[in-house]
Amino acid sequence: MLVFTFNANAQYSEQLLQKAQSGDAAAHFELGESYYDANWYRNAAGSNHAEAQYKMGLCCLNGIGTDINKRLAEKSRSKW
Repeated sequence: MLVFTFNANAQYSEQLLQKAQSGDAAAHFELGESYYDANWYRNAAGSNHAEAQYKMGLCCLNGIGTDINKRLAEKSRSKW
């Protein structure tokens, strides 16, 4: 049973990564949520994904995966 679950998750992850590589903002955001990775949030935010803009603002505010940048943090969070 664990092997099936792992394979299903691996297939889903591969599909999600393929969508992200093709520019899908929702996939970028979901990868950002999965790994709490500012780079994925940044990609989704650049495509006007509102929640990703907010999360990117939090990353900038707290220096998570990026340098602290309060100006960019406020700009990103105000869009949401």
